[in-house]
Amino acid sequence: MNEAKSSGYRRRRRRTAVLRAGVWAALLAALAGSGLSRTLAEVAARAAALAPVPDLLQASLVVAGYAFVVSLAGRAIDLPLAWYGEFVLDRRFGVSRRHAGDWLCGYAGATVLRVAAWTAGAVLVYAAMRGWPASWWLAASLAAAVLTVAATHLAPLVLPWLYHLRPLERPALRRRLEALVRRAGAAAIGIHEWRLGSDPPRPNAALVGIGSTRRVLLTDALLADYSDDEIEVVVAHELAHHVHRDVWKTMAYETLAAAVACGAAQWALRSLGPWLGLAGIADVAGLPIAVLAGGAALLLLAPVTNLMSRRLERRADRYAVDLTGKPEALASGLRRLAAQSLAEERPSRVTAWLSYSHPPWSDRLVAAGAAAAVSPGASPARGRRGGAAGGSGIGRADRSGRPPWPCRRRRRRRAHPRAPAAGPCGSAGPCRTDPR
Repeated sequence: MNEAKSSGYRRRRRRTAVLRAGVWAALLAALAGSGLSRTLAEVAARAAALAPVPDLLQASLVVAGYAFVVSLAGRAIDLPLAWYGEFVLDRRFGVSRRHAGDWLCGYAGATVLRVAAWTAGAVLVYAAMRGWPASWWLAASLAAAVLTVAATHLAPLVLPWLYHLRPLERPALRRRLEALVRRAGAAAIGIHEWRLGSDPPRPNAALVGIGSTRRVLLTDALLADYSDDEIEVVVAHELAHHVHRDVWKTMAYETLAAAVACGAAQWALRSLGPWLGLAGIADVAGLPIAVLAGGAALLLLAPVTNLMSRRLERRADRYAVDLTGKPEALASGLRRLAAQSLAEERPSRVTAWLSYSHPPWSDRLVAAGAAAAVSPGASPARGRRGGAAGGSGIGRADRSGRPPWPCRRRRRRRAHPRAPAAGPCGSAGPCRTDPR
């Protein structure tokens, strides 16, 4: 793979993303500091007064009108940068060949969903502000947690309305994956094909749903372009998230992050509200300040969020190789995915720390090579005799309860002094479109 080309592509994508976030922040700051926010709130109040509804519902209509206008204006301002970052760069670097009309239709659809979500979220948050002015941030966080659990549970039931899902139709591969699911102790999880038919092709796998609705989705591009061994490792990685309850852990962390963001918004509104002339916490003219403060808190939490995500992915990767005994399939899938998505082989430590939810693919390749060196003759049959959850028992470390892939160079030398030194542990195979 051309490292200079992939680095140039990823560097431009990051710069565009930073610029897009800066434009949003500038829009919100301009609204709050120029008096336009107060004017827009008054216009929304006059428009809501025309509707013959109770006062409580009228307050929600004011918030909805204000949030709708601001979010729609933000998407309109974002359009040129989104065009460059998502369309121009992809075509220039050969990642995509889709037409301008297709991209514009996709952006319009995403705009509808984001504006609707932003408007509904603002209505719920300001309802909490009116009901509990001092502790609304806690109520909003708990409501977000409930909604997240409900949405995660219902996602597999909603996705068929948006995409074409069907049970996996390749009999040999289906039997192989069903046996893998049983070895993992997750016999209730179904395997479905997720037909995206998109350009660029997106080799992707996802664990969706919780409880009775949980299933693994494999995109058509993954099934078409990757070998059965590579697909098996990908599914094993997704099963690891089920076995380790990573979905619940992620939702718990997101609830905590939401509480921190809402707390920051509460502090900003109380501190800056009198200076901005706000009538109170629930004054919709303070929405830009609340969003800026909450967004800043989430930005500060981003390194912690990414660190947690990378650790979960490393553990899922170790489990996948332990369960299948196929580190070579992981390595080959990573190379294929990196070539398709122009992934950077060796990003800077700062870049990986700030923005990578998955370890760099070169680190994952090193980890896969270390696993193969530790147990060059590993096989799924031999692996089923050792390790937890039907694991492969790669290497002696499994019997001691430690993962077969040491996460640090120092631990690597202690556990396996004869094996070649390894870098940081890798994440799972090509389970997402973003190779990070």
